[in-house]
This record gives sequence, C-alpha cells and structure tokens, in this order.
Amino acid sequence: MNSAYYRKLIYKQLNGTINREEQEILDHWYELYETETPYLSPGQIKSIKVRQRIFFNRYLKKKVTSDMSFLWKYAAVIGLLFTVSFLLFQIKYQQKPILNSLEEIDWQEIITVNKIRKRIILPDKSTVYLQGNSSLKFAANFQTNRTVHLKGQAFFDIVPHVASPFVVMADGVAVTVLGTSFTVNAKKEAFTTVAILTGKVSVNDSHSSHYLIPKEKISIDHLKGTFTKDLIDIDKEFAWTKGEIIFDHTPIKLAIDELVEWYDIEQVEWQMDPHQYACTVTGKYQYNSLVEILESISYAISLEYKIDHKKLIISAMDCS
Repeated sequence: MNSAYYRKLIYKQLNGTINREEQEILDHWYELYETETPYLSPGQIKSIKVRQRIFFNRYLKKKVTSDMSFLWKYAAVIGLLFTVSFLLFQIKYQQKPILNSLEEIDWQEIITVNKIRKRIILPDKSTVYLQGNSSLKFAANFQTNRTVHLKGQAFFDIVPHVASPFVVMADGVAVTVLGTSFTVNAKKEAFTTVAILTGKVSVNDSHSSHYLIPKEKISIDHLKGTFTKDLIDIDKEFAWTKGEIIFDHTPIKLAIDELVEWYDIEQVEWQMDPHQYACTVTGKYQYNSLVEILESISYAISLEYKIDHKKLIISAMDCS
C-alpha cells in the first residue's frame, strides 16, 4: 500500500471515522519497522519514526489546520446569515406597514377583447359597461375602497354612497363622484374624455381640476396640458351603451372608423379619390350586422365595397 493510503487512514483516525479493520492496518503500519524488521538498528528505527512524525506534521497537521480554517470561515458566514435573517425578521414583523401599498392590495381585473363589450355589476351594485379592448381593475375590498383603474373606455352608473366616493383612475386623470352616470374614454394615448349623463363629478389631473354637470364633456390633452369643455348630444354620446350606432351628417371616413370599432375589421383600403371623402351619412342602427349597415349606406351614397376576410375595401361612392 502506498503512502497516500496511510495518509487517508491517519486523517480518518483523527476525524473519528476510521473502522476497526482500518485501525488495525494503521497500528500495524506504526509498528511495522519494530516488529517485522528486526535487522534494523535502533538508530534506523528511530529515524523511520522521525520520518513518520514529519509525515504526520507535513501532510496531516497542515490539512487539519486548513480544514479548521475553512470551518471557522464557514461558521462566520453562517453567523452573518443568521444575523441578517434576524434583522429582516425584526423589520418585517415589528416595523409598521406602509398603508395603501399597491403590493398589499388584492386586485381583481376584468378585460374585454377587441369588439366585445361587457356589462359588469360591481360589489356595491354599481354598473359598468366596458367597451371592447378595455380593462377595469378594482380592489377586493371594494366596499371600503371604491377606486377603479380603467384602460380604454367605459360607462359608469354609480350607486350613491356618501361616506365612500367612487373614483375612476384613467391615464393620470381622477374622476370622483358620489352617485352619477358618466363615461370615461382613455383609449387614445395621452388623451382622455369624460362625459356626464346624470349627477356631478370632479375631474382632476396634474395640471387642473374641473367640475362637470349633465350634458357636459371635457377633453384633456396630456401632452399639451390643455383641455376643452363642450356640451354634448346625450343620445349620441351614450348610444354605444345601448348597442346603438348613430350617424348624424357624419363624414364617411369617421363613420367607417366607427364601424371598425364595432365589427371584426382590421384594415380599410380606400380605392377612390380623396375628394369623395366629403360624403356624409346619417342613420341610427341597433344590433345590426356590418353588411346591413353598409347596404343601408350604399342606398344613400352609392357606396361600393367589398369585405375580404377582415379587410374592408371601399372602391367608389357618389354623394352629389
């Protein structure tokens, strides 16, 4: 057996992991030169034992010291981790929580896909009509926190609750009400509109605050920091909440854009002279198909069109 094997046995002996058979082999190695080499002189035997001791000091003691150093370092790291963990525990369970932290709120979110509208009854019995391609998010504790976050467009019919105002957050605009019905449209980037059907609301953004009453509408341009207030036609403004599409001398391009919002059309191709865009259309439709509406428009302005999968091609019209 070579010296590496005996080094291993010595190391196991010091660690207390050596078995009986290995211990006997090691003892035999210690006594080898005294019991099995009688022809050696006492001086030679002493020299061999010295070399054994040197071997022990050089290989084993050095390794044990190194291992102990590693163990001390390991213990220091464990102690540091324990200290940090204890401090984090103290911070987590003894420090007062930050009130209204967004991470601590359990949110519920309702999302509509493109062209699909949804009627929602909130926990306080308020009603929301959510337009297609929009989302509404509110807290699970809605009864005590009547704040909703809107992306897109929605109509709200709010149940009065004096002690808990209803707040709609949309693209940096806060609309606060006690009990009223209104629409918020934040579909267009950096542009928000609020229109009132009943009641009174306050509209606030980073630049200004406004109050609206029935038949009023405010349009806020976030990039320019400007706003405009107008009177509205209630029937037209809120028609979509009843499944109605109303055109009142509406330019044909705007009318087609409105139809794209309602129906499964992804692209419009105009194959006609731009001067014909001046044609206008008038009509009221409720739960009609796209073809039914286009046929109705065709009778009025001789519209020629074709639907190719999800593409609407308009080739001619005559509004003379």
